[in-house]
Amino acid sequence: MIALWMAISVFVLQPSCVQPLGGAKDAPFDQEYHEAHPLGGPDGADDVRAVAVDGQGSVWAATRAGVYRLAKGDTRWTMPGATAGPGGDTRPATDNPTYDLAADRRGTVWVGAWDGLYRSSPGGLEKITGVEGPITALCFSQDVLVAAGPEGLWHLNNATLERRPLPCARSVRRLAADGRGGIWIATGMGLVHHSPVVTRLYQSEKDILSSDVRAVAVGPDGAVWSGGLGGVTVFRGGRRVDVITPRHGLPGIDVQAVARGPDGRWWVGTAGGLARFDGRGVSVRHSRRWLLSDDVRHVAFDSEGTAWIATAGGVSAIRRTPMTLAQKAERLLEACLARHVREPGLVEKCRLRVPGDVSTWEPRDDDNDGQYTAMYLAMESFRFAVTKDPRARANARRAFEALRFLQTVTETPGFVARTVIPADWTRMADPNERISDAEWAERRARDPRDKRVPDRWRLSRDGRWRWKGDTSSDEITGHMFGYLFYYDLAADEPQRERVRTHVRRIVDTIVDNGYVLKDLDGAHTCWGVWAPQRLNHDPDWAPERGVNSVEILSFLQLAHHVSGDARYRRLALSLLHEHGYAANVRRAKTFAP
Repeated sequence: MIALWMAISVFVLQPSCVQPLGGAKDAPFDQEYHEAHPLGGPDGADDVRAVAVDGQGSVWAATRAGVYRLAKGDTRWTMPGATAGPGGDTRPATDNPTYDLAADRRGTVWVGAWDGLYRSSPGGLEKITGVEGPITALCFSQDVLVAAGPEGLWHLNNATLERRPLPCARSVRRLAADGRGGIWIATGMGLVHHSPVVTRLYQSEKDILSSDVRAVAVGPDGAVWSGGLGGVTVFRGGRRVDVITPRHGLPGIDVQAVARGPDGRWWVGTAGGLARFDGRGVSVRHSRRWLLSDDVRHVAFDSEGTAWIATAGGVSAIRRTPMTLAQKAERLLEACLARHVREPGLVEKCRLRVPGDVSTWEPRDDDNDGQYTAMYLAMESFRFAVTKDPRARANARRAFEALRFLQTVTETPGFVARTVIPADWTRMADPNERISDAEWAERRARDPRDKRVPDRWRLSRDGRWRWKGDTSSDEITGHMFGYLFYYDLAADEPQRERVRTHVRRIVDTIVDNGYVLKDLDGAHTCWGVWAPQRLNHDPDWAPERGVNSVEILSFLQLAHHVSGDARYRRLALSLLHEHGYAANVRRAKTFAP
């Protein structure tokens, strides 16, 4: 619906569309950002099960390939060495599966591993004798370390180790202290509260969303968040008081992590991303924008409030930094100018040879390069209107000239190319193609409105460029959107005249060809149709009736706005009242009438 919104903007905002705001204070806010920390190394190293932060601010990761440490301020993970306890040699946890981590008040990190329990020491990792592996879950209960696994439950208090029988199923996933000497145990057969007084199992449908429990955490107010298949069940005083499911904002039904942040917000990790609840609403973090993998297993926090997130693809950190809107805009503009503007001034997507590594960027064309450039043109026009920064005006002028070039390179009265690329490019997003009649029949069977365009790319007269035809209605709408704001807010008088001439050429060409965008083959492009006989009387074009009516009216309004020529107003009124476009625009968002 971007094209519809842009068309409505051109249609409605006349003529002095933006007035600079005075007195607005650009106060700093906490801007979050993602920092990726893949582990690399042997197979399984990025399969992270848990994270913890030690007393020096170093981050530890328990993985399928062992335990790793990332020193504060470093970018490279290291694998700490391990020493056997008095019991003799053993294969260390450093190169075999590990499952859980816990940091004590002194900053020591404890590791639940395939072969038992370890703790961090100046020399690396020290194995604790007398604990049988695998140890799958750890927690501290009043300074007592509790370790659990299929073979039992161990309490370690200073140098005293006590083994106890498991009060639950052996499929122990997580532990959490209740603050009163008891523990909550998440298992594959339900949630258990185990205390010196009583042990209670939460397993029935009235007690918990699912008995397949993957995570549990306790807040300072005693609230217990239990996550598993289906979502989160919240308990207070041993009673179920609430549930949180995808209906409430979870990005998936498979909850694998729950944690309360130092600021009081609850974080919930699922197999489909991360959700955060602050008591008023929910925010979701997913995809490579925020996570190395959407498969979130654990969350821990450092002293600065950074969230360290264990995922199936490595460790992600979600950090915060104070920033004003002006600073944020400047950073985004820097990134745009560095990687997203190519000759002759088009703003576009870019391709990363290595996912996530912006240093490996390379330019790429897209069918919507014209529309992206037009939105950038509007942005810089707004910025100039408010700041009077000459760089904004210069950037806007370059963007307009790039859009104008998309028309002049075609050497037609008013046809606009989708994009241009240097003539020596051998890789483009949508190359020319030759298909058989049978394949064309297949496409027509799927979409009778499709157009056979074997030659999408054409060489410019000077041989420097290849330009792409079959331009869409969205592209023309994007162009017009940019032209309006450039004309009103940033263009000087000579540039206004160029905008005026340019807009009239495009609109006149569309009108003279019967309200269609006619390509060099003499037929309209696949999507460039605004004609009354098509929109109102061809059932195949009914879904576009509303939005395309808004579009063509906006083009005519803009042409009238920049030129003052009453002809464009008469044409718009004719479409509105003689061809039913007044009714069409009232249902602009109806896709399938």
